[in-house]
Amino acid sequence: MNRLLYFLIILIITSFVIPVSAQVQKPILKTKTFKTDFISFNLSDQWECKMDGTEYVCRPTDKIKKSDAIIIVAAKIPGAEDNVKAYYTYLKEPKKMTDYRGQTFTSQVSLIKYKDIEATQWVDAIHLSSEVKDFYTRYLATVKNGIAILVTYSVSKSKNALYAAELNKMASSIKVLAKAPQLGGPPKPPEKKEMPHPPPTPPIKGGEQQPTQPPAKIIINQPKK
Repeated sequence: MNRLLYFLIILIITSFVIPVSAQVQKPILKTKTFKTDFISFNLSDQWECKMDGTEYVCRPTDKIKKSDAIIIVAAKIPGAEDNVKAYYTYLKEPKKMTDYRGQTFTSQVSLIKYKDIEATQWVDAIHLSSEVKDFYTRYLATVKNGIAILVTYSVSKSKNALYAAELNKMASSIKVLAKAPQLGGPPKPPEKKEMPHPPPTPPIKGGEQQPTQPPAKIIINQPKK
């Protein structure tokens, strides 16, 4: 009888201790605020953002994870055809891309919609293989306060589940600030109908490409013929 009572006591104690221990060991995702003259958003403190030309590029700080995902923030003075309707029209269509080997592929459109984030209407689109083959790329584009803004993030298809939660939180926290950016001096009339990005880098070992440089050119305001 004493042994049975002892067993029950141990069982009750264990049932409380294990869940509490598991909860204590669960990592807590810490965030920080990334802010420019024209935009801000919350991002994991395991990422870092740097200016690259006229764009901001954000990557994981872990060297092993740098090839998994990348965030690009670009802005320009809008032209006559820069508006959310034109962006929607362009991003709803699959994109044909050519990689560094000369092989062409067509993206798959997973999502296209208008999305309100912090009192601003954005075009929200997700493509597979639109910038780098086998990478998901999410596009968030808008025009507000005299500036056209494009926020994109690309993540490897095989690692998408690992980054989905934190990248979705980042996207949901985007705020457009009133002050227009100073992109290399006083604003000039737009000459190009695109937001340029350097081409993707060659594949790493194992055949998978890594976005260690910003994705290829993203044209978001080209009118349909």
